[in-house]
Amino acid sequence: MPCHTVAAMLDRDALKLIIGSPIHAGLVLALVLPAFLLTNEAFEPIERPITLEGGSAAAAFALQKAEPLVLESEFAIRPPDGQVPPPLAAARLRLTLNGVEVATLEAPQLYALHRAMPVAPVTAVRPGENQIVITTDPAGLTAAVTMRVHNYTGINPIFPRVFVVPDGAVSHFFGSSFGRHGLRLLSLALLSVATIWGLALVTRQRAGEVRTLLLLSPSTLLWGTAIYSLLTPQHVWLSAGALGVVALLPIPLALAGLWLHRRRRALALATAVAAVVLLVVEGGLRLMSLIISSPAFHAGTYDQFRGRPGARLFNTQLNSSGFNDIEHTLARPRDVDYRIVALGDSVAFGVVPYADNYLTRLEGVLTPDGSVEVINMGVPGVAPRDYLALLVSEGLAFGPDLVLVSFFVGNDFDWEPEPLYTRSYLLSATRFFWALFTSGAPADTMFQGSSPTYDDAAPTFAPERFLEIEVGRARLFDPAAEGFDDALARAVDTLAKIRNAAARVGACTLIVLVPAEVQINADLAHSVERAYAAGPLDLERPNHALTEALDQEAITVLDLLPVFANEDRRTQLYKPRDTHWNIAGNRLAAETIAPAVAARIAEHP
Repeated sequence: MPCHTVAAMLDRDALKLIIGSPIHAGLVLALVLPAFLLTNEAFEPIERPITLEGGSAAAAFALQKAEPLVLESEFAIRPPDGQVPPPLAAARLRLTLNGVEVATLEAPQLYALHRAMPVAPVTAVRPGENQIVITTDPAGLTAAVTMRVHNYTGINPIFPRVFVVPDGAVSHFFGSSFGRHGLRLLSLALLSVATIWGLALVTRQRAGEVRTLLLLSPSTLLWGTAIYSLLTPQHVWLSAGALGVVALLPIPLALAGLWLHRRRRALALATAVAAVVLLVVEGGLRLMSLIISSPAFHAGTYDQFRGRPGARLFNTQLNSSGFNDIEHTLARPRDVDYRIVALGDSVAFGVVPYADNYLTRLEGVLTPDGSVEVINMGVPGVAPRDYLALLVSEGLAFGPDLVLVSFFVGNDFDWEPEPLYTRSYLLSATRFFWALFTSGAPADTMFQGSSPTYDDAAPTFAPERFLEIEVGRARLFDPAAEGFDDALARAVDTLAKIRNAAARVGACTLIVLVPAEVQINADLAHSVERAYAAGPLDLERPNHALTEALDQEAITVLDLLPVFANEDRRTQLYKPRDTHWNIAGNRLAAETIAPAVAARIAEHP
């Protein structure tokens, strides 16, 4: 075959581009150097779980070879049972590996869960059996430690294998076999030449700037990863498969950018079509919300969560207004001497059957003959501002003598303005159904009434989800958390407006503080405090602050926390993993609220 034919086949321009140009020789280095630094196909991840308990405890684990280790620890320090804790600033946890002290972990708070990831240097590690020892400082403390001893901190131990390791592992690795690393460097150089040659052939008909962009693209992510490794105490290691993914991923991204650039008009049209579709869906959902009230649509009013009239709730039905109550006429019946309008969220609506709801029981305790009427207007998922709107829009029409507000301490404090997603029905509906999907709760707990029977002992949420809910409320009890004073002021202002609205029709107001389960369940409080890990919690703080503020406004308040905390030692008062009262809790609430209401009735002319 003639030489000129061979040259034509190889494309003289491509050969010049690869061999003759210093610029493209530099591109080869741009691929080789970061790839050489980042790849380690021989790396094998290890992991050893360890659990330690006590003021001084030890555990052993075996390794095939010595290498830097990461000691990923979760620990909580506490004083021995029955003893007074020492000063918090003195609490420390010392980790010793094979007699070498490798870390001292600070624990500024007792009982709280702390996390740390110290690195044990390779000089402290040995092949074969290793022993790790923990000791507390001062010696009178005890510690519970859960630890994973491993040689990497992430990311993916399977294909494409990517590991983040301590910097010490790099020098240890490169010092083990110079010849093997030289062969790897040569292989990467040849692979880089082949990659650039192939890209040059593929793009030879395109403009010079396009070709340059594509030739540079394979090294961008590699150099970014290499720079991260240099600037941090962590180093990224890639397997051969991961190297291929990282090196080649920018190429389709660059091609996609060029494709979109050439099709700007088509892209603009597709964007316009998508925008129209989203607007149509948004408008359709808003129209649907006018016809069908659903908690999936963030309507911004209490109607979003109002029950469906006639919907079945266990062995009864919601009334024609969507409340968990019997029908009530606006005109007061002749045999009713005293009328109570009860406002609240899901606590008032109830998760128990109608006959066991504390507002139903309250009516029976106050008057067996029916001369006192309690109108339950509880709506799940609402807040004090919705109680005010509901009272003004519907509650005052009943001409109440008393407005009873059940203020749930757990979530009735308004901490922050509504998030942006609430402005869109599409986004709020998407978020609602995603929360439903990930909640771990049966669907019938989200749509009240679909279950024909009630089980007082059946848990509602999965354990992890329930703890997540309770931890999300923990900042309410954190003295160091910001925003509580503003939330308290907003709550007091809203409750004062409710008092003023009720007074306009001659009604008095009683605010009942409903405790969150974490305030009375010691085991749950301990779990929340460990998971929250931001400091000791003051579980009575919001009740004291709100009671004091309402007293200054001359608003009558009844705090159920002391009674519930005392009774919880003998009786379970909340439905398992649910945050709402069970039947016993509803019974106790009715019996506790009744004397306070009876005092108002006695004062009634």
